[in-house]
Amino acid sequence: MQLCQKLRQEQSFERPRINLNRSRIKKDYKTNAELLKRYDGFRADLGVTVEQVDALYGKPLRLMPVKGGQTARIYGDRRELQVNPAYSFSCVAVVFDSQGRATNIYSHGFFNDEWIKTKESTP
Repeated sequence: MQLCQKLRQEQSFERPRINLNRSRIKKDYKTNAELLKRYDGFRADLGVTVEQVDALYGKPLRLMPVKGGQTARIYGDRRELQVNPAYSFSCVAVVFDSQGRATNIYSHGFFNDEWIKTKESTP
């Protein structure tokens, strides 16, 4: 026992300090809750138009061409929030056919974060 105490004193081991700004974290969780509601993938339905989806989610972050003449529009927010990743909001990707109707909607576990990192085209 005395040996351990002596080693601790000699090494003066300190835990790394984590900068926790509780008011910032509280604010980030509130913002995250708002973004979860705004970018809920279930708000849009298959078959709706580009205009209807834009009315739900706002201006897309990015437009991406996909196979077969389809276009994917990425909706979301690029803010980095200090929240547990299990509770974090997700951006939404909506794929439209050549007639401008939604054919696929991706969010949460089905959304690829690389889709917002690369900027091919923005509206």
